[in-house]
Amino acid sequence: MCKNGNEFSVFERAVLATLMIGFWILRSAFSAEAAQSRTFDEKAAADFYRGKTVTLIVGFAPGGGYDISARLVARHMGKHLAGNPNVIVENRPGAGSLVAANLVYKGLRADGTYITTFNSQMVLQQLLGQPGIEFDGRAFNWLGSVSSSQSACGVHRETGVTHIKQLIGPSGKVVNMGGESPGSGITDTAAVIRAALAAKFKIIYGYAGSRPVANAVLSREIDGMCISWESFTSDLKMFFEPQKILNVLVIFGAEKPKHSWLENAEAAEAIAPNESARTLLKLVYAPGKMSFPYAVAPGVPADRLVALRTAFDKTLADPAFVSEYEKYRQLVPKNGEEVAEIVRDLLATKPNLVSDLKEALKQRVGP
Repeated sequence: MCKNGNEFSVFERAVLATLMIGFWILRSAFSAEAAQSRTFDEKAAADFYRGKTVTLIVGFAPGGGYDISARLVARHMGKHLAGNPNVIVENRPGAGSLVAANLVYKGLRADGTYITTFNSQMVLQQLLGQPGIEFDGRAFNWLGSVSSSQSACGVHRETGVTHIKQLIGPSGKVVNMGGESPGSGITDTAAVIRAALAAKFKIIYGYAGSRPVANAVLSREIDGMCISWESFTSDLKMFFEPQKILNVLVIFGAEKPKHSWLENAEAAEAIAPNESARTLLKLVYAPGKMSFPYAVAPGVPADRLVALRTAFDKTLADPAFVSEYEKYRQLVPKNGEEVAEIVRDLLATKPNLVSDLKEALKQRVGP
């Protein structure tokens, strides 16, 4: 019996050794593939891009956050791209940036001379099956993103509302929140806070962008708005300086940033009443992890794609760019692979959760 047992033990060790050898071979292969995905024929890429113009198509009008970000990227990216082409910005606003996303995905040459930046919420709209979307976020070649954002909701101080609990429950106060069309970040944030936390937000639809909504709050046409916290701390500082006229009530995520303007705010996930509510909040929050994303079309030749990704990464690490960008807002870069993973995870959401989210985001007349 001892001999048989020893023989079995030797056999077992042999099998284990074979498996380990196989594992190392596979791991080496994957490592080689990963390394290859970030190497390219620099001379071929340089020969292609030299003397050309790369157009960065922005899905919004000039002057907004996406436009400002794109112009900063364009100003620095050319010196990091093989062949040092000229990089220019072209604004193609429409349908909350859907026009630009569709155009680059299928309407222009997929040769690596067109880049687009559009609202990351458009990927959520793909998940929800909204009409007009002609792209698949999983097939875009993502270069990366320059920021991440937590959406926040605030109301004018003249409402007398200083805490989200004042809007919840039978005696909760109703406040009018500015919205664009369903599908925009401004609108969907307010809608999901209403659904997940039972906050009495009455959404006033039809505003044409964040600035008109902000102006309506300032003029007291409406009570408040939801937008990224980064917009409040950059583009919309007039709500807080020289005097505070907006009370921020709630911010997405499980924790709130440490900031004096958030003194009475609550982290949405932390006060959600159940797991279903937390799931809704996480789904709508997901695109914020890749704010200001940049992508090129499917079919861009592999060498040029790697050249573009490399140039994008170098741009976001360039001290001159960082210094300039962080005068505007915080830089929280992600590379193309990280953005692609966020997109894949979001679009893999189970159908029952998608149905719940669709119900939560439906346009409603009242709270």
